[in-house]
Amino acid sequence: TGLAHENMYRPSGWRFLDMGARIERAIAVARYARRLAEPEAGSNLLIRLLELTDSQIVHRARYISGPSVKTVLDLVLLDETHPRSAAFQLDRLVEHLTHLSSRHDGRADDAARAALRLAALLKSADPAEFDADMIMDVEIRLMKLSDAITRRYFGESAGEEPADEIGPGGGSMGETGGP
Repeated sequence: TGLAHENMYRPSGWRFLDMGARIERAIAVARYARRLAEPEAGSNLLIRLLELTDSQIVHRARYISGPSVKTVLDLVLLDETHPRSAAFQLDRLVEHLTHLSSRHDGRADDAARAALRLAALLKSADPAEFDADMIMDVEIRLMKLSDAITRRYFGESAGEEPADEIGPGGGSMGETGGP
């Protein structure tokens, strides 16, 4: 990662490499948060979530008290300034998709619009209101975003959902089989 970040020339191919890593990280963070930051989660589970997202030091520096569900979700999901958070990953995805769209025809495509909507959701969300269902919706929308990027830039495969079905509530656990 360090080599690619510091030394790699950054043509469009690099953007796809980086987008893939960012989508994977955002999905992983959401999945960890959904499973470990339940409303009744004890400090052991919250500390584990902070460890998995490499966020312990930032949490200690930012919050005087120990970890709570609200502070941990705020940091690992919603903080667009924290490089390990889902919101940070989405902001970078928006940058990449905006650049790729502008080079193609100047208009935001379905993938760029979906990333913008999801980034706006995370920027405006209240961590106290985030629950497992909302986090699952974020996971599903990230997976659909990945599919939309694939369709847009690598061709649509037969039998896949059309890109316009990415949006709020764009899926449920029943439709995807859920993790």
